Amino acid sequence: MYRLGPAGARLLEVSEGRRHWQPSQLFMNHTLEIAERAVRLTTSAGHLQLVRFDPEPDAWRMYQGPAGPQTLKPDGYLVLADDSVEDHWFLEVDMATESLPAIRRKARRYDAYLRSGREQANLGVFPRVWWWTVNERRAAALRSVLDEFDPTGLHVVCTSENALLTTEVD
Repeated sequence: MYRLGPAGARLLEVSEGRRHWQPSQLFMNHTLEIAERAVRLTTSAGHLQLVRFDPEPDAWRMYQGPAGPQTLKPDGYLVLADDSVEDHWFLEVDMATESLPAIRRKARRYDAYLRSGREQANLGVFPRVWWWTVNERRAAALRSVLDEFDPTGLHVVCTSENALLTTEVD
């Protein structure tokens, strides 16, 4: 297969006046991991079925924050259900590439969105936030940060290995 190389792309950018976006390996890994979570939930969520999955940007939510319009950017929004219950979740796939201060900022966004009341007005409930991360060490670090913002159990942290157990317990 032939394609334009870096030098040709630069020349094309100059001649067409636009940049061509090339996804990074981190972006690709993260995107594939989000897709993997959806596949795993579809095939093995126990008694619950994945009835809806909205990846980003469809999962993003606009709201009015104290500093003006804001956007909450979860990696996904999903609904798990059986005959008697429907669980709504925002999905965060953590590849351990974000700093803990960045996680703290994200948790503050969830808190601000919760306080805006917008999701509750549209849906009747506020989805919990399901953080899937790479290992127990990172899960413990995430819990330490998220517990600062989470007196009500809004955030659930799990690793890929124990994620499906979480659906059975909650």
